[in-house]
Amino acid sequence: VLKRVLVNLGSAIMNQFAEREGLVRVDMFQAMILLVQSTMSDDSENSSVTPSLDQPLLVRQTSLYQPLSVLLPDIVYYASSQFWSSNTAAKSAVMSLYAAISKGGRESVDLLGGNFETIMPQIFDSLAETKEVEFTQAGLMCLSALFKEANYSYFEVYIMDLLTAVAGLVNSPN
Repeated sequence: VLKRVLVNLGSAIMNQFAEREGLVRVDMFQAMILLVQSTMSDDSENSSVTPSLDQPLLVRQTSLYQPLSVLLPDIVYYASSQFWSSNTAAKSAVMSLYAAISKGGRESVDLLGGNFETIMPQIFDSLAETKEVEFTQAGLMCLSALFKEANYSYFEVYIMDLLTAVAGLVNSPN
């Protein structure tokens, strides 16, 4: 039942991405980020816990992220389709959403990798926007999350442009 509720909630949030109000759009992206993050199990958190004989250890056995992952292709499609018509706060939220999705493991990153022709121009836009620090930081965090999980082949075509963009940030007076 909970899995169905998560999928329905994810669908409802995703359907609101096209909201005309800039602030409402940001709220919808942030809600999706929270949903994605809250459904991922954090094994590193559980591995540091040492069970004792007098206290039972409660650990989530399965991830709630898997049912939500069915929606990922649509989530990425709808988020990316709203990117260019959004304000910088919403664009930052899209970058943060991509970063959150990339932390879902190899399948999630492969989904994003399959959309690099759409995602990379958005990342380049964030790296070129030196006046909007939050947007640039969100783009860098997204890029960092992707680099941690993605296969290098996804970046092969973009590596020289990425180096140029990052060098431009380093040399920027801002």
